[in-house]
Amino acid sequence: MINDITKTSLLSREDLLATIGESVITDRLYAFSFKNEKDKAKKMVELGKDWFEDNLIEMHKLVCASYFIKAYMNSERIQNRMLIMAAIADLISPIFFDKPVLSLAALIVDEGLETICQP
Repeated sequence: MINDITKTSLLSREDLLATIGESVITDRLYAFSFKNEKDKAKKMVELGKDWFEDNLIEMHKLVCASYFIKAYMNSERIQNRMLIMAAIADLISPIFFDKPVLSLAALIVDEGLETICQP
């Protein structure tokens, strides 16, 4: 799991969104036709971004209600991206078990807990 977290934490935002997009497209009963690999990559990012934005409220509820996350946000902390990613992945996995939760966690961390968890 540590290797997965490390690898995921190094991905670009576009790569994270593409990973989510690929999981979204497998949930669909139809397939998209793509002109080429660049077109496919762009569509995966779009699908991932749309899915992430559509589910942000649910992730907010799961993540921001956590005592651990609240304590982390209220502490004088040294940023530990991998620890917080693991905690967030654990919090969201019961609901989003069919999605790449480490990629979702990385996007949440990238967005910033202060941004995601604002009232």
